[in-house]
Amino acid sequence: MKKLLTIAVILLLLLTGCQITEKSKIQPLPTSFSAEVEIKSNTGNYKALLEHTDVRTRLVYSEPALLNGLTLTKTANGCTAELLGLSISADEKYFSQHSAIILTDSVLKAVLYSDGEGLETEEFDERIIIKGTLDGIPFEVTRYKAEPVIISIYIPSLSFTVNFK
Repeated sequence: MKKLLTIAVILLLLLTGCQITEKSKIQPLPTSFSAEVEIKSNTGNYKALLEHTDVRTRLVYSEPALLNGLTLTKTANGCTAELLGLSISADEKYFSQHSAIILTDSVLKAVLYSDGEGLETEEFDERIIIKGTLDGIPFEVTRYKAEPVIISIYIPSLSFTVNFK
């Protein structure tokens, strides 16, 4: 009888709560990072260092040569442009809503700081595409599935792409 009871308990444990699953756990994207990026838009192609933290988004341009050293910073208080020791700060409404700094900051906020509301995800073998909208304008963020790293930001209707290196 003890053998039968022991076997029954073991079977119950195996069949109920002791299942091993292969479900992958996707790591959330970090809210602070820096990355070399290539920006492609209707106005041209650019290379920059993108730095993002909880309090600011910054682009430090390296190409084209004419913009080398231009630094654009977006915070909750507005935007700042710096070049050759000159600096100008303004409310973000004075910057084009389609500028690289405003678009990049807005997409990152939508993806990194939302609870997923209004976002759709599509999973593929090695990547995940996160889709959403900004003021009615659709965007896509592509990230790696196995690593918490962004591959690109894409806003089709504005021909705007940020490729992370």
